[in-house]
Amino acid sequence: MIKRLFVLAILVAMLSACGAPATPATTAPVTESKLKIVASTTWVGAFALAAGATDITVIAPSTTQHPPDYDPKPSDLEAISSADYVLMAGFEGFAARMQEAAGGDTSKLITVMTENSPEMIHMEVTRLGELFGTQEAAARYLKYFDTEYSLLAGDVKARIGEHHEVVVAQAFVTPWAKFAGLDVAGTYGPMPLTPEELKTLVDKKPAVILENFHMGGGQPIVEATGAMKIDLINFPDESMDLLKIFHTNAGRIEDAFAKQAATMPMEISADLFELSTAQVIMDSAGFHGIATALGETQTIDPTYLSTVTSVSKILSHTTWPADLNDQAQAFIESLGTFAAALEADNVADAVTLSETVHDAQHELSHSIEHLLGDAMNMGEANTFDVSVAQKFMDSAGFHGMATALAETQTIDPAYLSTVTRVHTILSHTVFPSGLNDQAQAFIESLGTFAAALEADNIADAVTASETVHDAQHELSHAIEHWLGDAQKGTTESSAFDLSVAQYFMDKAGFHGMATALSETQTIDPTYLSSVTSVHTILSQVAWPADLNDQAQAFIESLGTFSAALEADNIADAVTASETVHDAQHELSHSIDHFLEGHAH
Repeated sequence: MIKRLFVLAILVAMLSACGAPATPATTAPVTESKLKIVASTTWVGAFALAAGATDITVIAPSTTQHPPDYDPKPSDLEAISSADYVLMAGFEGFAARMQEAAGGDTSKLITVMTENSPEMIHMEVTRLGELFGTQEAAARYLKYFDTEYSLLAGDVKARIGEHHEVVVAQAFVTPWAKFAGLDVAGTYGPMPLTPEELKTLVDKKPAVILENFHMGGGQPIVEATGAMKIDLINFPDESMDLLKIFHTNAGRIEDAFAKQAATMPMEISADLFELSTAQVIMDSAGFHGIATALGETQTIDPTYLSTVTSVSKILSHTTWPADLNDQAQAFIESLGTFAAALEADNVADAVTLSETVHDAQHELSHSIEHLLGDAMNMGEANTFDVSVAQKFMDSAGFHGMATALAETQTIDPAYLSTVTRVHTILSHTVFPSGLNDQAQAFIESLGTFAAALEADNIADAVTASETVHDAQHELSHAIEHWLGDAQKGTTESSAFDLSVAQYFMDKAGFHGMATALSETQTIDPTYLSSVTSVHTILSQVAWPADLNDQAQAFIESLGTFSAALEADNIADAVTASETVHDAQHELSHSIDHFLEGHAH
């Protein structure tokens, strides 16, 4: 099929002379050329049109998915004999037949470098304009093209925003990445991907595939990675309007990123690590047990007050998103009322309030869970957050779970909530790039473990528990190594970080350690890990100036205590435990005083 175009440029020029409206956005002003041009495809023809040619016959129909693969009929090639110039890209399957149809006159055979980059368009349109004697038309088109390209590219970049996803592109559509402000990490094609090439590109973990609509080839990468594929065109329709391609691809890129944004978790202003930490601490406080025990025994356990107070303190210094703030503040208020009843030893009020707190805690936890499920964590790795995540992970008891599951072949109902809480914390921790792959693999293994526990599948739970236990040890060691080399994530004091540090410090059981060491003159192996974990967390806190000297002295005393425990030196351990216990009380009181003066 032959497509002959006597271009509308003549009419446009005539209308312009009569004061007609300005040229449409996708049509550039050109000058009439009397040369007869035969072009292999609309892409080649578009370069000729931009250069000022007006009588252009195209061999391959624009409706063919990959026009260079078109099989011309003899009648399609008849126009070549009377053509002034025969233009082709050289990679057409019928290029040799075009050369044969031109006879022995090789001077009229012109190879056009087809690439939709501004640089190549400038070079080839200028060259063809000189060949056709339409330099002025070519220059006017290029000036117009530059203006339109700048506007379109700017609009695309503004609409999709700045993106740092890994992008892989088919070799012949890489100019569109630059057009959209995207960086290409790897290319494929035009030959089919080999297994080695596929693995190389998959290992880059691409999130976006820029596919060549006419040739394909990227689907194996999409299937292996789940990346978003954007089909882009290079060949214009029968109008041979280059800028029309730019408008089409701009729309496709914008639409793809808009759909991606609509399905991605929302980004919120609140710190997701704070929310997940607050949720886990709140959920593990034991409000159900407190309410049950108060109702049954009508007796107030002295430990209830410190538990309620510590949770209230952390939640009071959590940055709550607008959607949760009212509910969170109401819960914090109920904790304050509950604490007052406990402190007053008012059993009747304490029983009623414990039920109110328990119900409200469940509701707030579900609300947090819903928000976290739809939200995306942002920012850079923070040493304090990572150390807290490590603490939750290491104190979850994965070793004990794995041992008990293997020995008893029975699933304790408490396992699921423990695994889920660690999964929640780690899923909303920003890990450094050097740890991220390992952390994500561990998070995935926690999900597998949780699924087995929830399904009451003991065989899978046993296997998953061993995987989790081993991976937890490896990730913890990797975190420990990273913390040793990393700089603190922030130099600004955070009331939330202080309240969490205080929580772990006060929950470590230093009073019990000091008492037991003194009475038994024996070192419990668990003491070292407890002291070390508190030391790690407190070392990552950005302490305010008013507390820094006291905090550093306490951290130093923890180091001394750890050394005595590790050396199995009972005399030094007893002395150090008493020093730590006293200093912990004093630092905790100082933190309370500081937080009271810096209400959230």
